[in-house]
Amino acid sequence: MLAINRKVIMHPARARLMRSTSIAAAAAFLAIASGAAAQDLNWDTNPAAGTQGSGDGNWNTTDLNWSLNTGGGAGLSDQAFANGRNVTFGPTNNATVTIDAGAVSPASIIFSGDGYVIAGAGANSLDVTTSLNITVTDTGDTAQITAPLTMASGETVTFTGASNGTLRITGGINPGGAVGGTFTAAGETLTIDDNAAINANVVNGGSTTTSGGDIGGNLTVSSGAFTHNTAGSVTGDTIVNGTGTLNANGGDFGATGVVLNAGNLNYNGESTGNVTADGGNLDVNGSG
Repeated sequence: MLAINRKVIMHPARARLMRSTSIAAAAAFLAIASGAAAQDLNWDTNPAAGTQGSGDGNWNTTDLNWSLNTGGGAGLSDQAFANGRNVTFGPTNNATVTIDAGAVSPASIIFSGDGYVIAGAGANSLDVTTSLNITVTDTGDTAQITAPLTMASGETVTFTGASNGTLRITGGINPGGAVGGTFTAAGETLTIDDNAAINANVVNGGSTTTSGGDIGGNLTVSSGAFTHNTAGSVTGDTIVNGTGTLNANGGDFGATGVVLNAGNLNYNGESTGNVTADGGNLDVNGSG
């Protein structure tokens, strides 16, 4: 029998259409899969549904201490944390969340309940990957970070929230390390205390009070009020711009001192360092 080999030749336009369709389908699948993987997580150590935000527990990438904010499984503690996710603590109050198995890197943190403490020590840190947004949503609520907060040069942390919402940093930023990144208090109340070393640049736009430790980078007060109640120092440049107010109630402002371009500088108590006033309002009320 005579064998006949047939070669199917596809029209080029049809071949391109099939390739385009396949690529589009693959892209759509990946987008769906990525979207599912990136769902926001809510702290939830109680397996029962409807109890989001409850209980003390460990923050790592293995324990199922999280639930989905929406969709199937919302309020049901059945999720492990993965770096890069958005996380919420609340709406219930008063829990200690301990980073216990190496650094964790959320994309954002929302505190919708009062009295949360993010604890950790050494390598068990809250690590920034490019940027981190921290929000305290309700008036009168306070959240505290006692774990070290670490970030590299060029990375950013931004704190925002409701009027009179407070974030306390007691674990420091890059403690014992090089100066890196920028922490911006974009609004509300930031408290830096317990001798927390801040090895980062600080930009103030809300109400910030320091009661211990040093700022290893530059301090820029562009709006709001920054109150320096500490024997610590600012190693970099201190600049007051815009509508900002710097209340210098103690500490050393380094070799460059304070540059007042606009706004207000209240130089009180035992602060040391030169003042260069190119504008704004200067009030000197004590020795320095």
